[in-house]
Parts: sequence; structure tokens; C-alpha cells
Amino acid sequence: MKPSRSIAVTALALAGLAACGHGSAVRSPAPDPLASASASMLLQRGRAFAAAGDTIRAEQYLVAAASKGAADRDVLPALLEVCIRGQRYRAALVHVEAYLVRRPNDRALLQLSAVLYLTTGSPDQARAALERVVRAVPDEPEPRYLLALAHQELGQPRQAAPQLRRYLSLSPSGTRAQEAKAWLRDTQRARHRHPRSGR
Repeated sequence: MKPSRSIAVTALALAGLAACGHGSAVRSPAPDPLASASASMLLQRGRAFAAAGDTIRAEQYLVAAASKGAADRDVLPALLEVCIRGQRYRAALVHVEAYLVRRPNDRALLQLSAVLYLTTGSPDQARAALERVVRAVPDEPEPRYLLALAHQELGQPRQAAPQLRRYLSLSPSGTRAQEAKAWLRDTQRARHRHPRSGR
């Protein structure tokens, strides 16, 4: 059973960071009301807009707060939540990549970027990011499952299978264990029907 990309989308809810939204705001001759506000005020207003369901304004204020020096730990989780709610995954990815330039060895960011790559249809980039995570933390189960998903999306079921087995050895009762077992069974049946299929 090949899992859907909705699995990757679900993983986004755990944690991460993204300064979402890379479109240009509508310009007007009036002074920018954000320009004179402090970082703390912008952060407060951004959170308030997010709580009210106004994701566009929330995004604008949170990005402005980041530009004024608000701490990543305060801004980025809220921005990620806004992105997920607004389904702006590609915009989120652009900004996650920007943060990775500053923090290239941040494993949580790398895994988040991989989830976003999978969600937006770039499994090869997801694979590369996840291989870095797996090298750094070989005994973490979740990156193994996601790496299997990346291989599957690339049409590489034989490369996916060892990652699934490793996931199951690390997390035999994990939330994805039943799906991983079913996926392995389907892969094995496919190999028996088509011995030369897969890469």
C-alpha cells in the first residue's frame, strides 16, 4: 500500500519554522502601519490575527516581527501554523530553505524541509535532506519512514524497503507500523510478480 502525501502533510503539525508567504503585499501611498511598531507588538498582533483565523494578516505581522528582530523560537512556530492552515506549503519551503542557510545542520529544519519537499512534489530533494538526517540520527524512526516515502515517490521501491524495515525495528508499535508492514507486504508481492521491477 503506497502511502499518500497526506502523511507528510500531517507531520508538518509537529514542529518547524517558516516565514511563510513570499507574495508582495498590495502597495498604497499611505504610510506602512507596520514600520513604526516594535517587534513585540507585531508578534502580539500576528498571534492575535492567527487566533482569529485571519491568516493573511497574521503572516504579514509575523514576518514583520521577524524582520524587527523577534526571536525565531517565538515567530517561526506561529508562522508555520499559519502556513499549514493556509496551505501555503511552497512559500513555507522557500523560507525554511533560507533559514537552513543560517543553520545548515539543524536536524529539525532539515526534516521539515523534507516533509515540505514531499508535499510539494520534490522527492529527490526530500531524499537528500533525509539522508543527512539519517546519518546524523540513525536511530530515529520517523526520518526512516519519510526516507522510504521519498524513495517510493521516486519509483524506487527496493530502496524504500530497507528504510521501512529499519523503521519497524526502531518503532515496532509506532503510529506508522501497521502501514509500514502493509507497504512491505505489497512491495514483496510486486517483486514476486515482476522480479526485475523497481530500482
